[in-house]
Amino acid sequence: MRKFLLMLMAGLVATAVNAQDDVDSLVIDYGDSLIVDSLVIDIADSSVIDSVVIDDDGSLTVDSFDSDSLIVDSSLVIGDTDSLVIDSLIIDDNIVLTDSVGHQDTAAVAVSQPPPKLTGTLFGFGAALSVGTIPVFTMWQNTLPNMMSDLGITAAFGNDLVPGDTALLRYRVIQAPDEFNFVIPFTLSIHSIRDDHAISLAVSFFQNVKRFQSELSYSGDDTLARRVNLYEMLAYTTVSLEAAYHWSIPPVLFSVDRAQETYFTLGAGVSPFNYFTRSGGVTNRSPEDDERMRAVADTVQKRFSALTTNGMALSWRAGITTVRAYAQGSGLEMGLYYTGSYSTHFSIDGERLMESGVHPVDEEKDRPLTFISNRIEFRVSFLIPHQKRQKTE
Repeated sequence: MRKFLLMLMAGLVATAVNAQDDVDSLVIDYGDSLIVDSLVIDIADSSVIDSVVIDDDGSLTVDSFDSDSLIVDSSLVIGDTDSLVIDSLIIDDNIVLTDSVGHQDTAAVAVSQPPPKLTGTLFGFGAALSVGTIPVFTMWQNTLPNMMSDLGITAAFGNDLVPGDTALLRYRVIQAPDEFNFVIPFTLSIHSIRDDHAISLAVSFFQNVKRFQSELSYSGDDTLARRVNLYEMLAYTTVSLEAAYHWSIPPVLFSVDRAQETYFTLGAGVSPFNYFTRSGGVTNRSPEDDERMRAVADTVQKRFSALTTNGMALSWRAGITTVRAYAQGSGLEMGLYYTGSYSTHFSIDGERLMESGVHPVDEEKDRPLTFISNRIEFRVSFLIPHQKRQKTE
């Protein structure tokens, strides 16, 4: 009986491989106890099997389904009597089981159609987590004071009325800026997806802000809590326009589980709004008549200078993108990329900003401010079809 059934299966498989028309039913009929190690149904193109029925007097156990397009929505019901064990049910290619897969009377699996393949024009909105280097922050952090002498507080400090006295002063950093650059870019995009490639246009925005705070105060007991607070902040904002081309990677070379397509992505963009601002100040929290702490505040204030400038940047992106389809033609795009940008042409009042305007450099080495940023980025975007798909019967 087993040999006969396996021969029957082989005939079914051979017939199904070249099937171009719909197959109304696939019926396997056997006795009380039969073990089938592997049932393989391999149908090319987009054939449709309306039902698969395994009919006996016992029950059905299915250990696994392996298919790109088979979705099991509900449950498998197992009977109590003699059993048939199918170790592996493999359904290859684009088979759609529209009605039911089950065991007559005692087992049933409800199967629905898989979501349609994403094609055409889609709109996307998403966000990313990006970490890496932004050199303008490094330049700024190198100028932050670590000790009193960095603030100009030396034995000779003071104003015209009160001589300086550093013996009773203490300096400490309250808030140091983060060492790493974590940014969250937000993206609006439009995608054109075809069979073997995709094209996308995107607008992205991110802002990164770092803060620094420190304090000068009297050491020892001070009932008046005399102190001078220092704060400084650097904010960097970028708006970018980007175009990207996505090449479909053959599944035999590389694929991601449950993804409709896996792409190799290359993108290039421009940032006409590449803006950073530096601000800071000094607050004297000592009594107004304390001339010595006022001299401290006046000395420290001379160190600060505000800065606001805008430039431009050229950017590039390379990595792997996956697309997954959902119901009603919507989808999800995820990607892991290396991104880079070259920032230049910063200006203030029509003049190029020099590096010395951001951090100290030797006069002979001073040059217009430029820098290259390098980041690793993980991006997720929700895709919405330009036109909602009509439900098909």
